[in-house]
Amino acid sequence: MAASFGFDWIYYPNDNDAAGYIHASVIPEICQAAIDLAFILDGSGSVSRTDFRKEIDFVKNVTTFFNVGANATRIAVFQYSDKVYPAIGLDDYFTKPSLLFAVDSVQYTGKSTRTATALDYARTVIFTTAEGARDSKLGVPKVAVLLTDGKSNGGSITNPARLIKESGINVFSIGVTGNVNVNELNEIASDPDDDHVFLLNSFDDVAGFVDQMSAISCDEPAVVEPGDNTTTEVGEDDFKYFKTECEAFGDEITIEERDITGRVHVYASVEAKNPSPLDHPAVVSRNESSSPIKTVTIRLPSGSVTKLIYVSVQGQNETNRFVLNIWDTLFNHSNYDASVVENSRPGTFVYDISADYRSGDRKSG
Repeated sequence: MAASFGFDWIYYPNDNDAAGYIHASVIPEICQAAIDLAFILDGSGSVSRTDFRKEIDFVKNVTTFFNVGANATRIAVFQYSDKVYPAIGLDDYFTKPSLLFAVDSVQYTGKSTRTATALDYARTVIFTTAEGARDSKLGVPKVAVLLTDGKSNGGSITNPARLIKESGINVFSIGVTGNVNVNELNEIASDPDDDHVFLLNSFDDVAGFVDQMSAISCDEPAVVEPGDNTTTEVGEDDFKYFKTECEAFGDEITIEERDITGRVHVYASVEAKNPSPLDHPAVVSRNESSSPIKTVTIRLPSGSVTKLIYVSVQGQNETNRFVLNIWDTLFNHSNYDASVVENSRPGTFVYDISADYRSGDRKSG
């Protein structure tokens, strides 16, 4: 039996020599993905100094799982209570020893719980290019991990939670103790809640959550905007993960990938968060051709208006650089033939495709 590095499946031959797979948790020793990762720590008065040190130990233990560097994972840390207490920016430390030393030096404040202020600070300061975050068109996932032991005060979190997610940041919320407001945690976290909201009984449980948090944050997809070109690279047999939320004007979404160097395979799904070559064809669409330009089409469930689309790109050569674009498929054909008279005046009617629009009970644009 051999584990295939890169996905959570193990291949085995059964007694009839037929291929089979079992689903298993295969966690690498270190995450090689490039991620902009921020830890948002609750330093309120309800968190004791001892429990705050457990938050710090959690951050240190998760950090050891990542390959830290300017071109690898960048890590930021700040504390919130009566206000934000900045500690570490994304471009402050690019070596793991210096970063771990800085994390260990963060001091407890012990005041109120201004969660809304913390979310705004993460969006407007931490995850900006001026403070070390990488441009969204480079396909680097932006991940925020917020820990709290209670309910927020000092203002509604509704708008800050909406804005941080709309800016392309994946948010995990970790509630510790029974004093948390679960509805508030769900509102803060990215969708789906089952993947991004975690409840722990006490700060003693935080240490046992390190492996799970490390693995899921390593595989968190980068948020890309429909219609934007994302230019990035992926190593041989490695995966790059992406997601986008599309307004479904038509009933299909098209993913186009263009090789710059090397060659990649493309997988897409509306169900699998990290689509892989081992997922069932009914769940994951794929293009594993050798063509330098590949497209994958996803048909949306009937009645969809807005839908999350998940895409993964797997490198086939030692170095693979590519451009990814996702758009709504409005028409029944990808190409139309039309005759244009030479020297026609601007605005001359050429071809009517209005009858060919993918009709249905959907939002029109």
